[in-house]
Amino acid sequence: MKIIYFNRHAKSDWSNEGLNDFDRPLNDRGLRDAPIMGKRLKARKEVIDLFVSSPANRAISTARLMAQEYGYPLEKIVEVDSLYLPSVRDFLRAVADMSSSINSIILFAHNPGITDVVENLTNESLGNIPTCGIAKVEFPLADSWGEISGGTGKLIFFDYPKNDFE
Repeated sequence: MKIIYFNRHAKSDWSNEGLNDFDRPLNDRGLRDAPIMGKRLKARKEVIDLFVSSPANRAISTARLMAQEYGYPLEKIVEVDSLYLPSVRDFLRAVADMSSSINSIILFAHNPGITDVVENLTNESLGNIPTCGIAKVEFPLADSWGEISGGTGKLIFFDYPKNDFE
């Protein structure tokens, strides 16, 4: 079985109009929410083998803040260019060649792609994954990452900063 945690980047700062989209940083809320969500993953005792992120500033910053709280080594976070403003196909390509010895990954990326891929893989209608939201998807019949395709996943949980967590 393979597991993917789809994580939308935390809230970004739009105050600098001259800054290009790729370089936008997190705003105060994003800087607060990302560590909270990392702590939630740890509290849930989720086992994540690999952190993979879009190289965009807001995504990699979210990954680093969450990894720090989760206890994942920052130097082991992998950046994948195709996760910047990804399509469903980009997500599938990003994971297809991963080692079968890795059983669970967390992908940090952007909307609308992250919502689209979760809906495509699970046949669930989420509408929108909010900033710093996480959708855990299990693929019970997949022994390799290349076997993941539309409708083969099962949504296990969907969490986001404004959601009550126990």
